[in-house]
Amino acid sequence: MSAIWKSNLNKLLKFKAEFGHTSVPKSYTDKQLARLVTTLRQQKRYGILKAERELALHQIGFDFEPLQTLWLTNYRQVIEFYRHNGHSSPNRRSENEHERALADWVHRMHKMVRRNELSTEKCLKLKLINIDGNPSDHKITNLGLPLSFELMLGRLKNYIKNFSSVIHPHMADPNLYQWVMLQQSRIDGSVISTKEYAALINTGFEFAREATDAKETDNILKIVNTSR
Repeated sequence: MSAIWKSNLNKLLKFKAEFGHTSVPKSYTDKQLARLVTTLRQQKRYGILKAERELALHQIGFDFEPLQTLWLTNYRQVIEFYRHNGHSSPNRRSENEHERALADWVHRMHKMVRRNELSTEKCLKLKLINIDGNPSDHKITNLGLPLSFELMLGRLKNYIKNFSSVIHPHMADPNLYQWVMLQQSRIDGSVISTKEYAALINTGFEFAREATDAKETDNILKIVNTSR
């Protein structure tokens, strides 16, 4: 490790210790450090960052994708808002500053979905929490899902016991399917408690494969139809 690189790494560590992150802004007093952060991200993006440097940066929690990190942070906050309020429509006129900021983000996401400005992955994640490009102005909407984790977990266990461990979009209980998808989204976003995660995984559920042949689909539909 060169002396210059070691010095820069130490500067990053000191910055993180003071501010809690490694995203040095351009307005920071140490302009050289701010430029270095930009350069490192560019080198990573173009695949020219040295392996040992990338490893060292990962070890100190360097953020190579700050925009993605910010998006995920807002997404996790909306999931928690949904979890506590039963809908994903924060009030833009709320007296709570945090809720107003979250409402603005949700509004922007609706617009970006409608304009096809987001990746398929992000669109699917947003759809799980009812952000699909068609907001209802000042109207509380929800997915019709009970907020009780224990209640829905019981329904999941009962479904697995009586039918299958495969969770499929065409299953007899569409609300249960949406709930499981929401929990998967919470797992992906790291906003689920250890206790809930363990309880969910211990049910042994699994999602149906994205591609199923016609015969297998017919069999699944027969199973769910007999349960109605």
